[in-house]
Amino acid sequence: MDSEVDALYGLPLEEFTAARDALAKARRKDGDAEGAAAVKALRKPSPAVWALNQLTRRRKEDVDALLDAGRRLRHAQTAALDGDPSDLREATRAEAAEVDTVAGLAAALLAEAGPPASAAQRERMAATLRAAAVDPVGGDQLARGVLPTELDPAGFGFGTATGEPEPSRSPAPARPPQPRQPRQTKEDRARARAAEAAAAEDARQAHRQAVEHQKALRHAEQELDRLQREADEADARALAARNAADAARKRAEALRTGGEGAQK
Repeated sequence: MDSEVDALYGLPLEEFTAARDALAKARRKDGDAEGAAAVKALRKPSPAVWALNQLTRRRKEDVDALLDAGRRLRHAQTAALDGDPSDLREATRAEAAEVDTVAGLAAALLAEAGPPASAAQRERMAATLRAAAVDPVGGDQLARGVLPTELDPAGFGFGTATGEPEPSRSPAPARPPQPRQPRQTKEDRARARAAEAAAAEDARQAHRQAVEHQKALRHAEQELDRLQREADEADARALAARNAADAARKRAEALRTGGEGAQK
């Protein structure tokens, strides 16, 4: 890890470019032309990515909770592909809830630094978090607060950086001959595809349910606040009525006492 480069992603967004160029110049002056070129090539993060990097540095426990949920989801996805989808729905729901929480915190942080996050920025934050939660490379960058760019959740749970090429892979070493496995029949392949499609649909359904649950929860909280305000106002009116009744009783008592004294 390069601590000087990592520190760039913790700066206010408007300071990134000048600090990057200064670091590249310093490395070139030290004779590290290759390092200087690598630093100079660093892209300024988008506001959405900047907010996520800052959130890691300020509320790491929330980001860690998201990454833990992502690890559980990866395990559940692997188990589902192996024929055991029992944990997939709950793991997907938990991951979706953590994404919603962390995206909301990042949007609030962005609003503190400048204009509030737009709907598009919030969606890009959520997409980046979904990808980082299930992608070990993106997850590590998020955990350190050094995401260079937005991520895109791709396929069944693994993300790659938006606009970035897939990392090249070295050819796999030759393996010794393996015993021939029985050929998969057309019916076997069809059943496997159906199982994968069902698991993917379960994941999408669980995510939709989690989003709807969050909306319903927020609505219920707002309704509870409204009812509580109405109850408080009713209590205040009742107290005022009791006080007025007590005052009227006291005035009547005083008039009655004064009348009886005059009669005597």
